[in-house]
Amino acid sequence: MSHFTSRRERRLWIWTLVVIIAIYTTLGFAGTLAAYLRARNMLNNSFFAAFLIVVAVIAGSGLIQRPRWREILAALGILAVYVTMVFRLFVRAEERTHLFEYGLVAVLIYQALIERQRNGRPVPNPAVLTIRVYSQ
Repeated sequence: MSHFTSRRERRLWIWTLVVIIAIYTTLGFAGTLAAYLRARNMLNNSFFAAFLIVVAVIAGSGLIQRPRWREILAALGILAVYVTMVFRLFVRAEERTHLFEYGLVAVLIYQALIERQRNGRPVPNPAVLTIRVYSQ
């Protein structure tokens, strides 16, 4: 019996793993990249561009399906964190890139859980479960 309910779910879990591996393999390179961008006054603009991309991905993910009230509340909580972060945008921006990286991981996990639920497997509250998995 397969652990996945569909090819799409399998792809989403594989992409989740790829992103996590990419995060950990670039840890040493991140400091060099931040110094390079800072030296050219591009760090804040790059950080803001990444912020906009993640917000667009999260918003696009929410528009694909009709979210339930718990999912809307979870999205509003995530949005509050991202908006709060904008006010601190120019203070140690390279440290907050983790929020973007793991935001992408959370979106992938959420989409995989939704796909699993759509295909008949019991997944109670995918949005809450995603936040729980993401926060550990």
